[in-house]
Amino acid sequence: MVKKVLYVAIDKLTKEVYKFKQWSECQKLVSEGKYVYKGFSQEELKDVESYIASFKQTMDESQLNLNEKDVPYAYVDGSCLTNGDTCYAYSFGVTIVENNQEIYTNCQKFDDEFVEYNQVMGELKAALDAVSYCVQQGYKKMYVIHDYEGVAFYATGAWVNEDERLENLYVKQMKEYEKQIEITFVKVKSHVANKTKINRYNDRADELANLALGR
Repeated sequence: MVKKVLYVAIDKLTKEVYKFKQWSECQKLVSEGKYVYKGFSQEELKDVESYIASFKQTMDESQLNLNEKDVPYAYVDGSCLTNGDTCYAYSFGVTIVENNQEIYTNCQKFDDEFVEYNQVMGELKAALDAVSYCVQQGYKKMYVIHDYEGVAFYATGAWVNEDERLENLYVKQMKEYEKQIEITFVKVKSHVANKTKINRYNDRADELANLALGR
């Protein structure tokens, strides 16, 4: 196993950066759950600054202004059907809101090679569908609002998956879209009792994902 010589932790809300040489020191901080973190080997130290920079594209729901004029807010979600612990179909749901009006909805069901990822691939395909629509419509800025952190962290490079299929399907395609549109990823809580406008639209995306599965 390659030895890690530096650990970087980033506060999800404030984006404050912490660096540690020992995992034991980093572990004390990240155990609180408010941080994302990554270890770097000597050869990987060149990637530290790009890792930190990737979080500039992310935002907490408490920081989101929903009243930007002529800017699309895309709410994305995924779901799946299982037999016991085995997923045999998954889906996505998307709703896009602009100027407080729903301008686009979509949902699709899949039973392809990615079923092993359960609803995760649905979440990622939902984000791709939303961004694709906004690029086609000529928008230059958008928000992707999601409840699965991987939607943002895979796209920005904060998380890396060794499965080349996922890299080719999601990460590389999202990088291509980012050349055409400014994307900010916004993490929201799912299925909350006291619903804000954000939560209601997030639930709408969830309903669409379930609709695609016949639920």
